[in-house]
Amino acid sequence: MQEFKRGIVVTMGALALLTAAACAPAQQHRKDNLQASGGSLALATRLGTELQGTRERLSEDTKKAQESYGAFAGYPAALGSVGDWATVREIYVAADEAGRTEGTVKRLEAARGSERLLNTHLDTLVNNTASAVNGALKKEGVGDVQVWGSVRYGLTQGLRKALLDEVRSANDAHVLLMDRGEAIGKKPTATLEEQIDTITFTSYFVFVEIEDAREAMARYVEDADDAQSTLDDAIARHEAVANDEQADKGARKAAAGRVEQLKAARAPIQTEAEQARKRLETLEEEIKQLQSDYQKALYQLIEAVKVEEEKAAGSGR
Repeated sequence: MQEFKRGIVVTMGALALLTAAACAPAQQHRKDNLQASGGSLALATRLGTELQGTRERLSEDTKKAQESYGAFAGYPAALGSVGDWATVREIYVAADEAGRTEGTVKRLEAARGSERLLNTHLDTLVNNTASAVNGALKKEGVGDVQVWGSVRYGLTQGLRKALLDEVRSANDAHVLLMDRGEAIGKKPTATLEEQIDTITFTSYFVFVEIEDAREAMARYVEDADDAQSTLDDAIARHEAVANDEQADKGARKAAAGRVEQLKAARAPIQTEAEQARKRLETLEEEIKQLQSDYQKALYQLIEAVKVEEEKAAGSGR
């Protein structure tokens, strides 16, 4: 089974690289030490995609956040019979605070980045691992087995659980739940774990990630003109080679192919930059409203738990 082991090692190494790459932004010095990216051909070729991706993720995650805090009102009822409502209230407050606490935020950033990278490279990881597994099985005399689905499921679920565990380990709300879970009750404890995750992520998104996304979008818009100029220069250089009848045939063909790649990268930049500019015009006020709505929903949740505390106190529980 040596081939199988080698395939697993390669996959684990790839996952480690994904996680390390995602953790890098949290480990680097922040904005004051970052160099300007104007003139970077690497950024220029990705700028249209980055603008589109940032804008689309912003819209999708804003909708998810609104749905999440919109469901806060049903949290107490979802817990059922609770032995200690005062601790539940403390946990909700801690979960909210965790979304803005440095240690948890760093892990959330890493988790979000890792999952995006996993989604981007998932097919490659699955194909490489599944091919290694099938190769090992054939050497053992086992016929061709369709393992791609199982490998995909195992990789995605395994990494996501690992990332969730990592985030939870830095979340004081989960620590509080572990310390006092018995007083709350076994059934509500399981539900509380998911509620903590939702509150923490929603807090993180509305106060941290959305602000980072706004700043990133603004930087991309500022870079749009430089990016187009950089691509124009690169296109002109490669076109000169492609049109040079004295140049090597292979070099001319490679240059012509590169021209097409660069033109495809340039094509969406102007349109995406304009859409981003329009989004930025209203985004600051939208963020303020989102934060206000979230805080209102959280306040109402805390007040609802206080009512449950009073009921429990009145009943002698």
